[in-house]
Amino acid sequence: MQKRREVNPPSRAMTEDVGQLACGSSEDWEVSINQTLGARPHYALELDGPREYIRFRLINRQTVGLIHDYLSRVAGVANVSDDGSLVIGATGQSQVLLAWDDEFADRCFLIVGHGSNTLVRITFLERDVQAIREALSQALSDMAT
Repeated sequence: MQKRREVNPPSRAMTEDVGQLACGSSEDWEVSINQTLGARPHYALELDGPREYIRFRLINRQTVGLIHDYLSRVAGVANVSDDGSLVIGATGQSQVLLAWDDEFADRCFLIVGHGSNTLVRITFLERDVQAIREALSQALSDMAT
């Protein structure tokens, strides 16, 4: 009998008790920021769109603001790499990053993996970026209270 292997085992941070910290929605997009309830909290972002859903661990709580600023094209966003991408978290052993398209200025990608190890690439068009940015604004407002 062949033994089943779990393809993407959940990280320790994602298997602890979790509570919703903040949320927001705009157009067809919903954003939820979750926090583990342990002594050392970890944060996760759920992004639910019209055709896609992804959940991943954030680097830290401040990453939510960095994502918002990056999608708003604020100059001088911290932690942007030389290639213009922004690492925002991880899922399993793969990093999650945002990168603006170098071909079409109104397109942004959410990428799981990197380079030749890219597992998933989700394309956000300008309308998606605007809606996600608005949903993130609402979540950031929740986080401030």
